[in-house]
Amino acid sequence: MLDHQLPGHGTRAGVDVLAAAAGRVLRARDGVAPTGGKALSDKACGNGLVIDHGGGWRTQYCHLARGSVRVRPGQYLGARARLGRVGLSGRTAFPHVHFSVRRHGKVVDPFSGLVLASGCKRSPKPIWRTANEAPYRPIEIQVAGLASEPVTLDGLSENASSPVSIDKNAPALVVWAIFLGTGPDDIANLEIWGPDGRNIARHRTRIARAQVRAMIFAGKRRRAPNWPRGRYRGVVSLTRGTVVMRAAVVTTIR
Repeated sequence: MLDHQLPGHGTRAGVDVLAAAAGRVLRARDGVAPTGGKALSDKACGNGLVIDHGGGWRTQYCHLARGSVRVRPGQYLGARARLGRVGLSGRTAFPHVHFSVRRHGKVVDPFSGLVLASGCKRSPKPIWRTANEAPYRPIEIQVAGLASEPVTLDGLSENASSPVSIDKNAPALVVWAIFLGTGPDDIANLEIWGPDGRNIARHRTRIARAQVRAMIFAGKRRRAPNWPRGRYRGVVSLTRGTVVMRAAVVTTIR
């Protein structure tokens, strides 16, 4: 199973969901409203569909936007056919596509070829057409940014943009990041560097448990009458023994 997450973009920008391979639509559902993760078990997938590719292979696509599913059962589709749009339906708290691959009813990891429900037997190679088409990243800084006030995960799900500039009278400077696939004892480091090259905020936190999605932010309140003008840089990194992921963002105070 694969969750493709699009904070701040999936529901508002109308991002299309495409068929992974050619096949015939086995089942499809539309009309499920966003539920905030409280869907009944029989509608946990929300709006979505299942495609039968033959040879025992099937793919499933969940949480599509209400009113966007444009296919019907029995319809034959080519690879990359438009199925619908990223949404927030079913049992989910943020916009994403839940994509599953199955063969003879058993879940297969398309990146490794592992048949997850049968003792982890390995197939000869990943099932993607080419290795470069969908590289596997078990851990990732999904998105990072700077802000002028504390942020929330719900707010970032709606708008994960980072401003090009911030007013010199902003109450605070905040650097934030959304991490995917964190493990226990991973360490997140967040820093803000001022236009004079000095560090003005530094935060280090140990992640206590494995999480599919975690948001961390840190910053500094304005003490002087205003922030010095210039270019500010936020740096985010994740350490698992060594630094495994790093991202940097910039903004200008005018």
